[in-house]
Amino acid sequence: MKILMVLESSFPPDLRVENEIDTLAEAGHEVHLACWERGEKTKNHAYPGVTIHRRAIPKTIYQSSVGALRTPFYFNWWKKYLHSLLSEIKFDVVHVHDLRLASVAIKLKKEFKFKVVLDLHENYPELLNISDHIKRFPANVMFDLAEWQDYEIEAVMGADKVIVVVDEAKDRLIKLGCKKEKIGIVSNTFPDYKFPVPNHADKNKEFTIFYGGGITRHRGLQYVMNALSLVTQEFKTVRFEIFGKGKFEEELKELCESLNLSEHVSFRGWIPPEEMLEYLSKAQVAIIPHIKSPHTDSTIPHKLFQYMAYGIPVITSDCSSLARVVATENCGLVYHHDKPGELADCIIDLMRQPIIANMMGEKGKRAVSEKYLWRYDAEILIELYGEL
Repeated sequence: MKILMVLESSFPPDLRVENEIDTLAEAGHEVHLACWERGEKTKNHAYPGVTIHRRAIPKTIYQSSVGALRTPFYFNWWKKYLHSLLSEIKFDVVHVHDLRLASVAIKLKKEFKFKVVLDLHENYPELLNISDHIKRFPANVMFDLAEWQDYEIEAVMGADKVIVVVDEAKDRLIKLGCKKEKIGIVSNTFPDYKFPVPNHADKNKEFTIFYGGGITRHRGLQYVMNALSLVTQEFKTVRFEIFGKGKFEEELKELCESLNLSEHVSFRGWIPPEEMLEYLSKAQVAIIPHIKSPHTDSTIPHKLFQYMAYGIPVITSDCSSLARVVATENCGLVYHHDKPGELADCIIDLMRQPIIANMMGEKGKRAVSEKYLWRYDAEILIELYGEL
């Protein structure tokens, strides 16, 4: 098949998209990717197995995307972009990454006669609903949750196949009326062919808690700071290392200073995944403190399976999908997302019981090798394409 992926960002990097490209190209499909370009960051970057089509998006069009359901500018820009590409090249499948551009692809398929695969990385309407920028003008007058929920239902019904990342997301779509036979679960599991796991890593002398990912309010890092202020009352040799960037970073740093945690917290910024995983291997514990919501209950981040693959015990908040995996595999501890005292107890328990912590880490590592490697999800992706 000749496949056109559509991605609302620059590319590379994007681990999920990379994994899917690798799989489809290896299976003999011809893969193209249409994305936007903002600045010079990835203008000439190639990625093996895919032909990348880039187009610079004007700042005003990009900013109008928040009101895409009420103003035509953003969708019209993408429709014109994709129409020109589809007029030049005949594609069998258009694979849309995430919800927003679903309607553009579904409308174009009537003219160009292709199948639509809708790859829902997350519950996008609920992601918007909890995002800080939606609460500010003009987004706060352009966003309506019910409109996006209706749009999602129309998109799911109009697609030929729908991909989700976790069981909870499939269950949610079935409740919305989507036929279960249409949905495939292709999760954000660990691509061991990209990131070889070291046989041994020397641990940091200080007890280190690792976090890798975005720094936004709904990631719950503020609760980690409050928990850490309790832990450090008893244990002075504990560190929290944060790898990533985000709009909540400055506010989080202010909270860190106000709690007198500066000596215990390091903001490492964004570094390449290979380097970040080296730091992960030296940590005693890794954490996913996401605030529980309809969004975080029905998605799952790459970091969970990275932590597990590296044999690091995981402390996670009680988001449904995260808590289910960690509890089922007994590879860490679960706490209520907004209870810093519970989180502090989890950290202290693992500090005091290193043998149990190591056992949890080993169980997570074994579970990844048996269930949560990308190669298993790759088979599901290929099977889904075979059904088109």
